[in-house]
Amino acid sequence: MIDEFRTALQDLVTPDLKALQEKLSGLEKTVDTRLSAFSSSISTSIDAQNIALTANKEALTAKIDQLLSLVDSNHKTILQSLNLEKRLEALETRQAAPVAVQGIFTQTPLVAAEPAQSALAAPISKPQAASQAAVEAQPEPAESEWG
Repeated sequence: MIDEFRTALQDLVTPDLKALQEKLSGLEKTVDTRLSAFSSSISTSIDAQNIALTANKEALTAKIDQLLSLVDSNHKTILQSLNLEKRLEALETRQAAPVAVQGIFTQTPLVAAEPAQSALAAPISKPQAASQAAVEAQPEPAESEWG
């Protein structure tokens, strides 16, 4: 009975197993074929993208180099137009020369204010006013008298 069962099982199941193995190997071949086609397609696409990226990189590098040379040129032009070296020399010359004390808002040297003109001066008494008026009333000497 066991032998009969085995033979019946082999007669029924074995052809189905062989058919399944053939289908499985056919599917494996189909998957391998499709996978290799997909792999070559992806590889071709990646290579094309690398070529495009390389071209873009070279174009960007050329543009950056062009802009850098333009910036350098403009920088040199600006420095030449500003004449910084000559201005610095002039400032150093001015600082080295003795400078007369000048007023804050004027270019004329400071002169001590006379007591009558000073806003902080004390009130003038009558005798002082009389002597000041006498001094002011004297005529100025002519230029020939100054010698």
